[in-house]
Amino acid sequence: MSKLYFDKSYPSTHWVMQPFTLSDPKVICLIKFKSKCEYVVHLNPTDRRGYRSIVRFINNQDMASTFNRDYTTTERIGLALSLQFIAEAYSKICPISQIAVAGNNSHHVDLENHLVLMGHEDEPSFLHGHVWARGFPNEQYVQDVELGGPMPGEIFDMRATAKEVRGNECMILWKEQEMANVVKRVKLELSQIRQEYEEQGLNIQL
Repeated sequence: MSKLYFDKSYPSTHWVMQPFTLSDPKVICLIKFKSKCEYVVHLNPTDRRGYRSIVRFINNQDMASTFNRDYTTTERIGLALSLQFIAEAYSKICPISQIAVAGNNSHHVDLENHLVLMGHEDEPSFLHGHVWARGFPNEQYVQDVELGGPMPGEIFDMRATAKEVRGNECMILWKEQEMANVVKRVKLELSQIRQEYEEQGLNIQL
């Protein structure tokens, strides 16, 4: 397979090396799958469109062990189950929830050697996915927080570069208190559905 991972280390100050705790205002929950795979769920800090959250495979004791490598079946199943857990909560807040596993920001190619390159010095390749909600962009599905993003039926452009589609032309920064309101509401919905997911092997800290 013509794939090559970035093999240099990242400084301890790099964002990808930072551990996560529930005291972080953007963090919704911490999850373990079968007591060995860890995941964090946090709001996207740079764009509130769709109340978008990121579900990421982590190891708070050794973050460097979680990126620029292939992933086990168990690690992938844990991500999939965690993504569905969050998506179900979002579907109780808004008409539609959507999931994407992409990683585009860390992918590039070496055309000369016909290689797909995974990770680079700014952003490693790491196992994660995105969950966001869809509905009427101007509606406040969460108290005092408009949903934003494009109308249902249009593709949600995570990079916000589709200037021709309203809601995809730029990211929207969080205002004061908006992030706290969304975290609180999502936690509430998660608390109502957690039991069935725990029966499937998730250990959830809200």
